[in-house]
Amino acid sequence: MRRKQSPDREELLRRRLAGRAGRAGSPAKVQRAAHPELSFGQRRIWFIDRLQPGSAAYTIPLAHRLRGEVDRAALDAALADVVRRHEALRTRYPADKGEPYQLVEDTPPTLRFEDLSALPDPEARAQEILAAAAEGTFDLDGGPLLRAELLRLAPADHVLAVTVHHIAFDGWSLGVFTRELAECYAARRAGHSPDLPELSLQYADFAAWQRAHLTADRLSGHLDHWRAELDGAPTVLELPGDHPRPEVPSHAAGEVPFVVPADTADRLRELAREQSASLFVVMLAAYQAVLARHAATSDLLVGVPVAGRDRRELEQLIGFFAHTLPLRARLDDDPAFTDLVARVRESALEGMTHQELPFEQLVEHLTPARELGRNPLVQVLFNLLTRETGTEPGALRLDGLDVTEFAGETVTTRFDLECHVHDHGSRLSGRIVYATELFDRTTMVWFAEHLLHFVTAVAADPSVPISDVSLVTDDELELIARWNAASDIM
Repeated sequence: MRRKQSPDREELLRRRLAGRAGRAGSPAKVQRAAHPELSFGQRRIWFIDRLQPGSAAYTIPLAHRLRGEVDRAALDAALADVVRRHEALRTRYPADKGEPYQLVEDTPPTLRFEDLSALPDPEARAQEILAAAAEGTFDLDGGPLLRAELLRLAPADHVLAVTVHHIAFDGWSLGVFTRELAECYAARRAGHSPDLPELSLQYADFAAWQRAHLTADRLSGHLDHWRAELDGAPTVLELPGDHPRPEVPSHAAGEVPFVVPADTADRLRELAREQSASLFVVMLAAYQAVLARHAATSDLLVGVPVAGRDRRELEQLIGFFAHTLPLRARLDDDPAFTDLVARVRESALEGMTHQELPFEQLVEHLTPARELGRNPLVQVLFNLLTRETGTEPGALRLDGLDVTEFAGETVTTRFDLECHVHDHGSRLSGRIVYATELFDRTTMVWFAEHLLHFVTAVAADPSVPISDVSLVTDDELELIARWNAASDIM
């Protein structure tokens, strides 16, 4: 019999997904060591950078189009204000006898300016500059790990491009960065310094606290949970690919957008309410079922990112806190979709309860087979982004300017496959991000259509066993019919 999810438990899951569930034992400013250590997550990125030098896998490009009269001096000062406020944005990571440490620089980077307005196609040139920035590499040892450019397309038309390394930045950081940049720009335009509340700690303080706080005794309970949960689980998900896996991945990626029909989205929300679950749980369950069908397996792991900011002191801090939870799906008994939703809900809540164990520590203790070209434990990712939970960063707003996203063409992924669902409140959309070295775009278009086909079917009848849901679309049926007809002729 399914245990009904209480409102309190569902609220806990929602808050932990958003990184907002407070815990005891808060980090604070500490007496810095001569060579401050990296956090567990940072150390893993540093190590990967040593294994794959020159990789752009951890480069985060941000670009916005600014229409209107840009105050360059105010923008330059505002960027310096934000970088000066957050040590993580001006830290580099040299090594002493092979051990990396944090070295905070005093001088923030400056805003580079380039005038493209005299070129025949300034927008195309801006795209080339953004692509080069996204594909460019960072020197973790020498820094800087944040680069900013203002590209002038016309007198009242600019592109602000900021590129930052993941070791200093995560998805939550983007929201902090855009909010503070907007506030500092408004203040500098008005001729005074910004009045932001003082930060109670910096990222190096958190890293020191994390290593002191997460003792073996404290982590043992979390580790026991994950060992039991992942016992016997396959740590490799073999999706049928179009190309052999390279020994060293380039991390180049493609994207396939999709939109859930409005009536289906409404029924999915209603299903979530009926099951005392969240839309995140419902969509994750559907993704797991479609993955299982494609990989011909009944047991798989899907990575779910968590903000890693379960203490309030960390909410306004820029830095790398996010990590991944490996959530397991067991489908060998062919459950009804409603039963699968119930399982996913409990699995997600238990996982969030034990999220304090860093992913890097989990991998170290479970010691799965490691391949340079394959992410450890999980090779597929699922995320649901909402404005309400704060996991979808708001758009940049700059005083006196019309600001829109200026999307570049370069996409990277560290996974084989990612599914990002965007809950806009009134509509539901998403995108499939895939490794282009493994899959053709046509294959991923089919995958996205299979996911849409599946959610449409279970929204109409959630009691159906998942194996009874056909993934074959009308277009595929027509293609199969043409193949059969051609075969009969031959």
